[in-house]
Amino acid sequence: MYIIHSKAKFIVIEIINPNIRTSKKFTINNHLLALEYIEYLKDLVKEPFDGKTVALDLANGSASMIAKEIFESMGAQVIARHDEPNGTNINRECGSTHIEVLQALVYDTGADIGFAYDGDADRCLAVDDDGKVIDGDHILYLCGKYLKEQGKLKAVITQNIDGLHQAAGSKVVYELHGSVHRNYCQKCGAFYDARYMLESKGIPKCEKCGGIIKPDVVLYEEGLDDATMRGAIRAISHADVLIIGGTSLMVYPAAGLIDYYNGNKLVLINKSVTPMDSRADLLVQGPIGEIFSQL
Repeated sequence: MYIIHSKAKFIVIEIINPNIRTSKKFTINNHLLALEYIEYLKDLVKEPFDGKTVALDLANGSASMIAKEIFESMGAQVIARHDEPNGTNINRECGSTHIEVLQALVYDTGADIGFAYDGDADRCLAVDDDGKVIDGDHILYLCGKYLKEQGKLKAVITQNIDGLHQAAGSKVVYELHGSVHRNYCQKCGAFYDARYMLESKGIPKCEKCGGIIKPDVVLYEEGLDDATMRGAIRAISHADVLIIGGTSLMVYPAAGLIDYYNGNKLVLINKSVTPMDSRADLLVQGPIGEIFSQL
């Protein structure tokens, strides 16, 4: 049995063995651990916050211990709220679950940016200087954009057909199931964009020959494009790190692409259990938007 006694700068862990009625106590210097963690986080930041005003909503939780000190050490002027946890006020009308509180704080103080954490600081949302929420999807885009700029994001392989990866700036995208942004006349092959399809009444028809226009997507019982599959296999087989996110890995042949990965850094992120969980070097279970919002 473990009993944890927490004080301002120290944590005392008492281990009790009821069978032999003995106990041992271990004291951990909480302050030193925090300092080490702060230095670690600072090393990850490439751009300082000099001259920036940062608003923080710390949810009266664990971020209260170090968040303000981290941003101040990087040159920011910090405005912190809900940074006085008492054991009962965690997440109470504050933090990332009440993002409107941070929006008001940024607006009222004229801060350049704001960050809101939940009670245990494993989730984060942001607010820009106009008070607009930067949610998990936006943060995921920013992470991908950063990796691309660093030359570390070599390719994206997706079953989505919405073109959002290209909109986010990715150049090498293998769309296994095609895209609604590409549409072709089945008779003469003329190209039409998504806007034309949306504005068409009834079945979209070709302006040149009157043929039916079909989206360039894979329908049931249709085979995947050979060139796209070859490109995806090549990208996976040459990857140092393979990140798989937001898929049950139940739909084939896409799910079978994991077999072409030859590395030892397989990251699997999904809300539910997948058949490939045991093969992951790093397994994270949760909604992918929330997971990436923590990065």
